Amino acid sequence: MKYIKQIIVILVICLTTGCLLGEEGKGYLTKTCTLSEKIDNIIKEETVSITHQGNDMTTILIKKSYQSDSTNKDFTYLNDSFLTEKDSLKNEPGIDIEISTQKNLIEVNYTFNYNEISDYVKELYKINNPYHVQIKNLESQGYTCK
Repeated sequence: MKYIKQIIVILVICLTTGCLLGEEGKGYLTKTCTLSEKIDNIIKEETVSITHQGNDMTTILIKKSYQSDSTNKDFTYLNDSFLTEKDSLKNEPGIDIEISTQKNLIEVNYTFNYNEISDYVKELYKINNPYHVQIKNLESQGYTCK
């Protein structure tokens, strides 16, 4: 009977901390870095979320948002460049690009599966394993990481 109580206590602890379920229980962590800047009349915001296990990256999510207070030629050109980029990478494994366009807003979401992307994609998007090197590179570019 005394062992049953100990087992129940251990089971409750594991269930409440997630040690039996989910990525957290497998040692996966996510770190998010952000950067915001204004260029001419366009506000650019970027968020990079890196899921890693130990020092090895598994998934990288990059969310870019561009907002303009008016529709201008540069904004249209920017949208066209993202569509061209997506088309040129459609056959690359391990990368997914989603583009959402509204009148004065462009949002681009990149999802990279680190173990599937090619060296070309890693070089193109400056994705560097190990994890701590990637974080240092982002911070040196002005990102704030938490």
